[in-house]
Amino acid sequence: MGILENYNISFTNKIIIFDSGEKINVKMAIHNVGDDFLGYFLNHFKSLSDIDEIIGDVDFILSEGEYDPEYCLEIYLVSLTVRYTNTTALFLDEKDNFIQEVSFSDYKAILLLWKYFL
Repeated sequence: MGILENYNISFTNKIIIFDSGEKINVKMAIHNVGDDFLGYFLNHFKSLSDIDEIIGDVDFILSEGEYDPEYCLEIYLVSLTVRYTNTTALFLDEKDNFIQEVSFSDYKAILLLWKYFL
């Protein structure tokens, strides 16, 4: 079973047709769980350079061997926060309630797959 299947994530191309007849292809990540938090997260990062920056932050933390909160590498979205530990990414809701902890190896693998899909 692959990493996407382990986390119940899928990537899809959605065709949107406007009233004018114009069609656009929208690449989407879907996390098939109740709150779709990983889909929500990934869909905020469709720029390859943004994804590379997040991966660079993870690589930096791993090379340092620990995460110092003074690095301020956390990611804040409207209803989701990603905080780092020495080895994981913690996903928290808008009230700082714990959603899920993802190892850096899985987090990085998911980001790389998303980047390749885009």
